Order: sequence, then C-alpha cells, then structure tokens
Amino acid sequence: STADTAKANAATAQSAADAAKTAADAAAKTATNYMEYTSSGLDVGNKASGKWAGFRSRMAAGAFQILDAAGTIVASYGASVVEIGRNAKTAVVKLCGGIGEIAGSVGATRDLLKVSSNGDLWIKGYGVTVEGDHLELVGGSSATLNGRSVPGMESSGGYWGLVAPDGSASAYVRTTSSGIIPYQSGGASSIGTAGWPFNSIYGKAVYVDGVSLASTVSDSGWVWLKGPSGTDKQGVKYRLKAGVVYLVADLGGDSGITVASGGTSLGTLPAGYRPASTVLAACTGKGNNLGQLRVTPAGAVTAFLFGSSSAYFAASLTYPVG
Repeated sequence: STADTAKANAATAQSAADAAKTAADAAAKTATNYMEYTSSGLDVGNKASGKWAGFRSRMAAGAFQILDAAGTIVASYGASVVEIGRNAKTAVVKLCGGIGEIAGSVGATRDLLKVSSNGDLWIKGYGVTVEGDHLELVGGSSATLNGRSVPGMESSGGYWGLVAPDGSASAYVRTTSSGIIPYQSGGASSIGTAGWPFNSIYGKAVYVDGVSLASTVSDSGWVWLKGPSGTDKQGVKYRLKAGVVYLVADLGGDSGITVASGGTSLGTLPAGYRPASTVLAACTGKGNNLGQLRVTPAGAVTAFLFGSSSAYFAASLTYPVG
C-alpha cells in the first residue's frame, strides 16, 4: 500500500541520514585528532590526545615541511630551497642505502659538516672550486692529480719543503728565506743530471765549491791603474776576464815615472784582482836593461830595472784569481 511504501522510504532515508552522520562524526574526529589548519599551513599528524605527538607534516604556502613534536621544522622542501636537518647541527643524512652520509657535529671552536662515503666519493663539474681559510687533505698515503702523483709538503730540520708523493723526507726540496735547497739525507744533494741537463741557468750569484762563478765568466774590460799620486792612464792597465787577470805596463817615457833598480811603485790593484801569491814577469828594457814586473797578494804593482834607471819600461803578466 501507499502507506507501507512511504514508511519504507522513511526508514531508508533515516538509515542514510544515520550513515551520513556517522561519516560526518568520523570525519570531524579525524579532522580534530589528525589535522589542524592555522595561518602557518595545514598540519597532518597525531593529535588524538589533544596535542601533537611524534612528527607531523605541514603544507605551508611556500614549502612542504616536516616538524617534530615540539613544532620545530626539521626539513623543508621548497621550489628553490631544500633543507634537511634544518635546526639540528648534529643531523645525519644517509645516502643510497647507507653507502654514504652527510653529517654535522658541534666542535669546540668550529662546527663541522662532513660528507663521507664507504666507497669512492666523486665530485664532478666543469669547474670545481674548494675554498676555505685552511685546506687539508688527510687519510691517504698518496694522491693523484689527472692521473699523476702529487708531491706533499714536509716540515723537517727547521725547513718546509716539497717531498716525494709517498711522504718520504729523505730527499726533498727545501724552501728557505735565502732560497731553494735540494736536500738528500747524508748531507749530499744534487740538482740536474747528465741525462737531464739544464739548458740555461740564471742567477745573480752562482757558486761552485764555494767559489763564485761570476768571476770566472765575467769580463771587466780594460781599466787604467791609478798610480801612487792618484792619477790614471800612466801606462798601466789591467783586465779580469773568465777568472784571469791580464796586466800590461807600457811606460813610453812620458808617464813621468822613472823605474829604478830598487823598484818603483806603479799603484795598487783593487780587491778581486789580486793574486793568491806573488807573481812576476822578467823583461828586457832599452839597451838590454834587464827588468821585472811584480804583483803581490796585497795588490802592490812594482817595476824593476836592474841595469840603470829609465823612464822606458814595458812588461805584461797574467794570473788566475778566485
């Protein structure tokens, strides 16, 4: 009958209403216990006890965030900035199943961020820049750069130097305030070999066995010797070339000097042009007048004519210096 149909429809409607109310109550309970919307965003987590427990997520305006129970943001994923361990200096980020990690620690003077790997750690880029007030490479017995071994630095014997790639300090190049010193244990050292000679060596002062090479390769050119009265161009000149002194005395009679048998001073050679021991040269003067030209280690240049005094005298001699 019509009454029975109406009654059945009413029962169905009531049942649907009860189901809708149950669903609404469940939704309200879910919203109350697990979600909260504030000006910061929509939080989703466990708030069944009336306060947040454990971690929760937040869909903020500019990022998706993860918060701990205290409401501290521990991770944030934005369009341009991703932060992991945002407010924890000792956070650890495990990578690829534990093969590597990024970890932070708090130090006594400086905090530390460490990137480590149980296998190889590969950093690749068109240009790689490592910047810091202090750079240090530790933990390895060797290093290579573009497939070539990289030498190390060593502080030994009061010097800093460049050592072999294996770190051995038995032979290394020392750097000092005075220059670079090739060093080998035992006190001996060498630079250059017969198979690898230096084509050119430039130096202001180069020494071999304690002797300056400058005196053995330079040329002073001819220099007039100043006489006892301080005048020059009196007929005596000298020259130092390749470590050898050339001395020429040629008194043509107009020098104002008379050479006597007892010896006449012609002047004094400067330091660097003097012989290690006295050198002399015999000569024959005008009219077979025998003579001698003598130079002492003090640089004194003296002429002798043993036959008779004369204003005519000519002699020359050479000797090494250094």
